[in-house]
Amino acid sequence: MLDTNGMELPDNAHALGANAPARRRRVWMFSGQGSQSYGMAKELFETEPAFRKAFLELASQVDTTSSDDHAGTPARSLEEILFSPPPRVSPAPGRPEAPAALSNTHHSNPALFVTQYAMAEMMLARGWRPDAVLGYSLGEFVAAAVAGVLTPLQALHIVQLIPRVMAASASRGSMAAVIASTELFTREPDLFAPCELAASNTARHFVISGPAEDIERIRMALKARSIQAIPLPIEYPFHSSFLEPVADKVRNLLQGIRLRRPSIPFYACRSGSRSDTFENDFVWRVTRDLVDFPGALAAAERDGPALYVDLGPSGTLASFSRQNLAAAQRNASSQRPASEALTILSPYGQDGHALAAAEKVLGAET
Repeated sequence: MLDTNGMELPDNAHALGANAPARRRRVWMFSGQGSQSYGMAKELFETEPAFRKAFLELASQVDTTSSDDHAGTPARSLEEILFSPPPRVSPAPGRPEAPAALSNTHHSNPALFVTQYAMAEMMLARGWRPDAVLGYSLGEFVAAAVAGVLTPLQALHIVQLIPRVMAASASRGSMAAVIASTELFTREPDLFAPCELAASNTARHFVISGPAEDIERIRMALKARSIQAIPLPIEYPFHSSFLEPVADKVRNLLQGIRLRRPSIPFYACRSGSRSDTFENDFVWRVTRDLVDFPGALAAAERDGPALYVDLGPSGTLASFSRQNLAAAQRNASSQRPASEALTILSPYGQDGHALAAAEKVLGAET
């Protein structure tokens, strides 16, 4: 089964290697724009008190109004926007009905942050602690809050201000996930121009960013070659030079905020490496730079085998992890315990069942 990014939905019963006798490090992963949908984590909101408490505390600080709202439109709470009731999309043959994507950045930015931070608080309340964090795009702000680089309220404030800066100064755009080797992008620059490579996810999955009309033209050209290019529910061309006009305004979002050293190892997709210090251009780098997921995962692997727990709403990072790890572990020493990726949330529900399955794996190494 595929998710909205064209990735196979994770299955916690699928291990990447033999059971390891030693406790592997627990790396919590947080995803970014494109992973969101209406109704995400609704089951846990209704059944998990720690999740609900953390969600509501942060959601009370969210301003959901945007420039797209009509005058006189009553403000809605974040939980109302996410949960009551979500619009649906027609399923492809043989697939279950899925919730529609949440594309308004004024809603999706805080929704992604609040949902994933509430996931972290729920895991902490259940007795699990991360040994490290990995952040993908907007997920770096959640990772920063969990690792103590920012307070949760500081991080939430920043993710709410980003779309307001974009709405005032940036050109609208689009992004699409391409299910093909990144070599295609470098081999045929004329096909993709003027769009840019925004993210490298696996050997056969990358994201492009640019003007909406060019993204659509490229999608149709790739479709003619039987190559999938899936539009992402994103309003702006993130991770590209098209954002340069707002660089100074985005950098200024950190004005007056002191960034602290992370309390645990922090693997950053903005650099594809471990990040031990944070500079004043942190927000700009997360927003503008190429996302290098294989690089960040490789950096985490160099620090030892791990259980990668995807706390994002779609399970996409677990799918990316499986593909990258499977390739790396074919060449790894058989003496080293195999890393494994776990997921909890998906667009198709059954979150409680997935949580129990993930905890079974985590508990086996306590």
